[in-house]
Amino acid sequence: MNPDKKRIAALEPKSICLESLIEKLLNKIEVLTHRKNSRNSPVSSSKDENRALKSERLRLSQGKSVGGQLGHEGSTIEMTVAPDSIVEHTPAFGW
Repeated sequence: MNPDKKRIAALEPKSICLESLIEKLLNKIEVLTHRKNSRNSPVSSSKDENRALKSERLRLSQGKSVGGQLGHEGSTIEMTVAPDSIVEHTPAFGW
């Protein structure tokens, strides 16, 4: 047998396999490019494939701990012994 014919015979199954794979990939591309979402159909935005999850934070972490930071002196409004005025709040319905 001619060496070229042997080479062609060896490459034919690979060629058929690659053609099949290319066809599957083209079908997959077709499906993915025409996928329906909330912008091109009446599908609700909660059904979109690539939407951000509710638990996903939009801001990046800055490496700080939660609450008051170390070295920061806190301040509060102090209670006074003799306030300027006293306002009593009572509910509007009768008690």
